[in-house]
Amino acid sequence: MKQLLIQLRTMQLFTHGAHNLCSKVLFFQDHDFFGSVYTVLEGDYDSVLERMIGLHGEESLDYPNLLNAIATKLKPLPSVGVKENSEFFKALLTLEVELCSLIKQTIAKGTTPGTEQLIGEIANQSEMRQYKIKQRIKK
Repeated sequence: MKQLLIQLRTMQLFTHGAHNLCSKVLFFQDHDFFGSVYTVLEGDYDSVLERMIGLHGEESLDYPNLLNAIATKLKPLPSVGVKENSEFFKALLTLEVELCSLIKQTIAKGTTPGTEQLIGEIANQSEMRQYKIKQRIKK
């Protein structure tokens, strides 16, 4: 579940940055979209983190290494200087697909029914966002 935590926090920080940095013609729509996404992802991260602590203890977090892994994953993502907001959306789509893959792997490895339901709903929401992102970047 640690990889899932890394992915969720990376996505939350990335979309918060996209929310702050998006601009141009579609600013209002893009700004609103990224604003809604980063708040959802923050809640998802918090829910998974608390579940992990509840099931495996706080030692399972290895918090300093968790933060380093998040920073490493953020480094190559679009940020300051993006010319078109679509760059943010394309990167987010990749992150969303990765998220669903990690959830599928986590469930396949075996977890509690409650955790499966929790992360299954995160995948459900991700798949809905993927549709919206694809519609936004469609040419």
